[in-house]
Amino acid sequence: MTWRERILNEFAVDVALITWVSDPDRLLTERFLQQALEEKGFELIQFEDAIALRFLLESKYLPQQASTELGNLLVIHAGSLEDFQSLPYDLIQEHQQVALSLQTLFPKLNYPVLKALNPADFDILDGTATHQSRKLGENATKDFLLRHVFEIMPDLIKEPVDLLEMLLKRHYQGISIPLILDKHLIKQLRKNPAFAQWPLEAIVPSQSAFMAFLQERWLPFVEQALVPNGKGAELTTVYGIDEPILLPLDDESVRVYIDNLFLEGFLKPESLDRFKFKPEKLPKNIWIRAGLKLNPERDRQERLQRLIENLHKEVPAEGDRYQSWISFAPRWAELIVLWHQIPESNRSGYQSDFSKLQQLVDQQFLDWVAHQYKRLSNEFTNQPVMLHHIPQSLSQQIAADPQTKIALLVMDGMAYDQWLVMRQVLKQQMLQLTMQESGVFAWLPTTTSVSRQSLFSGKLPMEFASSIGDTGRESKLWSTFWIDQGLMPQNVGYLKFLTNLSIVEDLLASSKLKVLGLIINQVDNIMHGMTLGTAGMHNQVKQWTQNGFLRDLCKLLLDRSFRLVITADHGNIEAIGIGNPKEGIVADKRGERVRVYPNAQLRDQTQTRYPGTIKWPSTGLPNDYHALFPPPRKAFVTAEAVSVCHGGISLEEVIVPYIQLS
Repeated sequence: MTWRERILNEFAVDVALITWVSDPDRLLTERFLQQALEEKGFELIQFEDAIALRFLLESKYLPQQASTELGNLLVIHAGSLEDFQSLPYDLIQEHQQVALSLQTLFPKLNYPVLKALNPADFDILDGTATHQSRKLGENATKDFLLRHVFEIMPDLIKEPVDLLEMLLKRHYQGISIPLILDKHLIKQLRKNPAFAQWPLEAIVPSQSAFMAFLQERWLPFVEQALVPNGKGAELTTVYGIDEPILLPLDDESVRVYIDNLFLEGFLKPESLDRFKFKPEKLPKNIWIRAGLKLNPERDRQERLQRLIENLHKEVPAEGDRYQSWISFAPRWAELIVLWHQIPESNRSGYQSDFSKLQQLVDQQFLDWVAHQYKRLSNEFTNQPVMLHHIPQSLSQQIAADPQTKIALLVMDGMAYDQWLVMRQVLKQQMLQLTMQESGVFAWLPTTTSVSRQSLFSGKLPMEFASSIGDTGRESKLWSTFWIDQGLMPQNVGYLKFLTNLSIVEDLLASSKLKVLGLIINQVDNIMHGMTLGTAGMHNQVKQWTQNGFLRDLCKLLLDRSFRLVITADHGNIEAIGIGNPKEGIVADKRGERVRVYPNAQLRDQTQTRYPGTIKWPSTGLPNDYHALFPPPRKAFVTAEAVSVCHGGISLEEVIVPYIQLS
């Protein structure tokens, strides 16, 4: 019997209207388990606050249950069953209670170590941990999990090529390993003298640090390959390594990764100028060409062609996990940036292939969202999955180290491709900056009032129904979240419409400040005034970043010992108009990529007039919030007009960057 089957056996339908579930290990965040419970007739909701829960039950769920629109409710809490006693007795009585435990599922593994895993990793343990003859201690459990879950065996990593291959596989695929296991792995690797010079503490856990390390070591490798008797590359090192580490980048097991890293933008090609080596002298079949600047325009076109071909094979499917889209999003953004860097006349030969890929991405993402999006709000374990998970993730960091100070910088309206443009400039301005990059899902519809309020409140949109149409209560929601976490009002700061550093400096003057929420509207302002499409967005975002405000803000916060997190409330796309519905006050919200109606009937009337538009269920939204989206790459603006806008369902609008800077 699998771990999921053992959990499912705990729940029986029609036993009680509500089942209260204690789930401290967040087992019910696992996607297939949620799907199985839904198929049994259960509706899952999270319990964080007693007052908010009662409001949800009485305003949304219990009335619908009375009309048989919903099945039995599972109310899930990350604490113990005793925590439910804070609820009024009338909600608790005559209802079923279930306590889930990771220790019960895998009793032979060390619990504190095991707790660091995500539930998605437990499938592998079903066939291994259950057959252990003895209970494993802490270090034995760490070795066991590294070997069986992540396929890493420290005792077999003996030579630099072994270490390099392991790190390339991990960071290229975006595999996230719990910090407790990374520390154990580094400790084991440090026993090997061959790795004495390697900056393991940086490059093992951090993809960004590892890529910076590879970038730094690329030139010495190229020089060794092209000019064997050269003096040695003079470099500004990121890691302060005295002796140059010549990585075995030409090893067959390593080479395939390096090629893709340059192709997908993780690494940047270097110039041959320093070697006085003419490009025409370079053999055409030499594999290192991918990492060299030879003919800029031709290089971009060749890279464009290969990137389109590669991404066409990698588009996630309907049944894939959300991590597949998180991993795909920056690659897709890299292609968007590259596409708009090439003059239109030079990319005409690739237009058909690019358009087919874009249509495939749009359709696959739309299909995936239709079937999987509703479960994302319950997916959060150690890493934020949706925007409203971010405050809780930051709170966990402060709980782990009470001296921690955190600044959350929200770039209003910034899409992933615009972050890549911004990142390139920021890295040139701050050479010692390292970035841990991932992505998170925005709320649908991808409007500021829905998605950004969710981000600052840590709540589902239906929990702030009274303010869902504007952002006026955003500061209050941000403060309330942190006060609920045990901070004092003077520990919490919030600023929006940020255009100069003086007001930030004034706020930082308080020694009591621990968390700071900042909003920069510049990208959103550029978007709403944009007439030159995506290419114009990239140019203006680049120019704005070059003026140094973002650099100075990051430096100010990092110098004051703040952990800095950058994200966005939603992205944007370039879309073509299908007409602007003339509805007067019928629609509560009239965005270019979404229309919102107070009831389903009004929404359906507009859908009839505009074939191909998409009705959206009230997933996480108030009962009277009914959204209608235009077709992919279309907008509710004048027919055939081009607009850069947001609010709808597209990869660029929904998945936004989640960046941790140091």
